[in-house]
Amino acid sequence: IIGLGAIGQRVAALCQAFGMNVLGYSRHPKCIQGVENVRLEELLDVVDAVVLCTPNQFHLPYTERAVERGKAVLLE
Repeated sequence: IIGLGAIGQRVAALCQAFGMNVLGYSRHPKCIQGVENVRLEELLDVVDAVVLCTPNQFHLPYTERAVERGKAVLLE
């Protein structure tokens, strides 16, 4: 999950309910139970899919970086 604000935290809870391992990146790291905070490049290297929970102005750069690495991307 890129962006761990209110929406990102809710997405993290839903992912955990489905038994997923959740990695998160936020410009302002937060301590969220069950979410491992990692650097953006590390997140993009190891995940299968990316959920963007950022303000709209950040969608394009993060999407481009994820797609360049062959990741599936879901925009909130």
